[in-house]
Amino acid sequence: MEILEWKLGEERAAPVDLRDFGNVETRLALRRRGERMVEAHCPFLRHYVGDSLEQMDLVADPSGNFSSLRVHGLEIARVEGQINPQVYFGLEGSYRKLDEDNRSSFHQFLEDVLMVRTARSRNKAHEFYRLQSERWLESLLLRDITRIDTDLLPAFVFPQVPAFSAMDRGIIDILGVTRRGRLAVIELKVHEQINLPIQGLDYWQRVKWLLDRGQFQEHGYFHGMELSNAPPLLYLVCPAFRFHSTTELVIRYFDPGIEIIEVGLNDQWREGIQVLFRRATRTAG
Repeated sequence: MEILEWKLGEERAAPVDLRDFGNVETRLALRRRGERMVEAHCPFLRHYVGDSLEQMDLVADPSGNFSSLRVHGLEIARVEGQINPQVYFGLEGSYRKLDEDNRSSFHQFLEDVLMVRTARSRNKAHEFYRLQSERWLESLLLRDITRIDTDLLPAFVFPQVPAFSAMDRGIIDILGVTRRGRLAVIELKVHEQINLPIQGLDYWQRVKWLLDRGQFQEHGYFHGMELSNAPPLLYLVCPAFRFHSTTELVIRYFDPGIEIIEVGLNDQWREGIQVLFRRATRTAG
């Protein structure tokens, strides 16, 4: 196989070195900034939602501009600002600022979401149940990443890691590490999607670029952990019968140095994650 690049203004195409990763110069967002924001917003939000906060997750948005309140991955509110925090609630595209006039509507909204967005919901056609299914799976794995591989360390699991390359922002579903210090890029899908391996490869390249330059711990990731210089592992996680039919064909053309682990889950993963198969693949190149 040969790849040619034809640049604007050139008379002919020139061959591309297949060993070249291309221009993936990448930068990370500082993790500590998001952690401080969540620490500041948590007691403020508890004033409004009380003990219901225990049934939700408050996480820093990848942009680092606000905290996101989620129920099984579904964002239901945002908290913006640290000096004078403001709460905006609702689903994406229909946020309302929380004030004394709509506080009862806010509590009713929370109650409805908590009732519908459960594994054994009686209303699975409702948008509260259907939306953001990949985030739902992500939220379950964050509670116990060892469900997909016991070699992964639960203490070092980072969701929605933003890695910026030029004007492009890539969001890595989950970034983890094995007990031997090897980084793991975990890409999730819950439906058949042809781009699963290519998207995973894109994030793998960014993570390797950052690892080779020692940038993770500088930006607040894996504090106190000695990271291996070995190339990251690439996990492709999906319900077992939802892998696209072209997945095996596509990864056959990946560099042989990329170790891919395909993890097939049960279709009823919301009720409890079970691994139906786990297979490691070193691509043929």
